[in-house]
Amino acid sequence: MPEPFFSVVIPTCNRPEILDRCLTRLHEQNLPQDIRVEILVGDDSQNDNTRKFLADHHPGIRWIQGTRKGPSANRNHAAQEAKGQWIIFIDDDTEPHPGFLKAYHEMASRNEFKALEGRIVCPDKRNSPFYRMPENLEGGLFTSGNLAFEKNAFFKLGAFDEDLVVMEDLEIAHRIRTCGCPHAFCKGAVVDHRAHRFGWKHLLWWALHHRWSILYDYKTGGRKLSVPIPVTLLQTTTKHLLLLLRTTWHLFSQHDPKTWRNRWFWQTWGWFSLPLTLPCLWFSEFKYRHLMRQQKK
Repeated sequence: MPEPFFSVVIPTCNRPEILDRCLTRLHEQNLPQDIRVEILVGDDSQNDNTRKFLADHHPGIRWIQGTRKGPSANRNHAAQEAKGQWIIFIDDDTEPHPGFLKAYHEMASRNEFKALEGRIVCPDKRNSPFYRMPENLEGGLFTSGNLAFEKNAFFKLGAFDEDLVVMEDLEIAHRIRTCGCPHAFCKGAVVDHRAHRFGWKHLLWWALHHRWSILYDYKTGGRKLSVPIPVTLLQTTTKHLLLLLRTTWHLFSQHDPKTWRNRWFWQTWGWFSLPLTLPCLWFSEFKYRHLMRQQKK
């Protein structure tokens, strides 16, 4: 039997009901039957619920035990088991449209590109601060919830950076561009990403998540280890304050009546949480400088 053209890799962790919607939509694709596809689920769960669920409801899916080191490591580990010529990464809370695989196949089979990004649409946007509503409507974001790579090119790039818990898609996008990897936006490869509700704990996560931008800057050359630490701390503080000022101005200059509650809430929280965010950034500066020095040895 010939090898599959596509390997669809889906990282997941303890939510088989959400994963079920994603897999059901993948089974409804209008791709010609002679184009083989395999689906791999990388499972970071701490129990056997997802594995048993797949065995009972989706027996044709390849279950792979995740590394439990975050989504990037989970994706990379599952991708190493892929047999397809192309690897498609989608998240377990996405729902592919019927023409999703066909659109990717039409572009991938042209042999012009080594990386493709698909379209992400939030079909149920809500004007509420307690819903996550990611989208990638026009390309250029390389959102990891809908990306495709020619398999050899993906591993030649170095796969996803496993040090980054967030912003891993921005980091691999930087490598795609700097390495001159031929890439394009595949507008027809569409997945829905429903608005995802989160609780008050997300306030703490959001206040602290800016620390990953420091590691991202080191990874992409935006920061240099040769810069003295006092200067770096000042740069870190200034950069974050300028970010808040710029995004606050955008609230006035780019007013969106459909999302203003969401944007204003998180912008206000960004200013109020400064006493928490800045010490976290300063500590992270020391932490990530040490990490980068260790990796250079």
